[in-house]
Amino acid sequence: MTISREFAKLMGGSVGVESVEGEGATFWFTVVLEKQTKTPDTSNLEKDEHSCSISVRKVDEIPILLVEDDEANQVAISRLLSKTGYRVDIANNGSEGLKMLEENDYALVLMDCMMPVMDGYEATAAIRSQTSNVRNHAIPVIAITAHALREARDKCLAAGMDDYLSKPVEYSVMIAMLEKWGKQQ
Repeated sequence: MTISREFAKLMGGSVGVESVEGEGATFWFTVVLEKQTKTPDTSNLEKDEHSCSISVRKVDEIPILLVEDDEANQVAISRLLSKTGYRVDIANNGSEGLKMLEENDYALVLMDCMMPVMDGYEATAAIRSQTSNVRNHAIPVIAITAHALREARDKCLAAGMDDYLSKPVEYSVMIAMLEKWGKQQ
């Protein structure tokens, strides 16, 4: 419901529920869409240095590893980032994430904290350990967690993560954080 609310909000709409005990619930959403009657003229986009397509091409070369066990979050985050132009690879838990960091180079990692097999805290400790086989022990790791309390943020930073995003992730905040940490690489 939270993810749906964020999508609807991004499109100028809203989400709601109507529930009757014993009968069930009806979920609804509204979005603002414009009917496009003709194909837009994109001939001058490549000439304009400030156009969106130019910036997307520059960002497109930045690979991100998303380590997240929840499929809905995987889809939502990867779609948002892909539309912005990032290349996103997905690992379902910390163990898979470590294997991918051993085999591939990434600009940064978005790391869920609570996952089966190996959680984000354990995975980050392994990334930072010089005895692990990851390619870059100093890679920025950004925590993604449902816990929004200051203690949760402090726990993530103490575990070796570089920054912190609370769920539901706000798109603009996530993009700003990716740009911040991407520039430091």
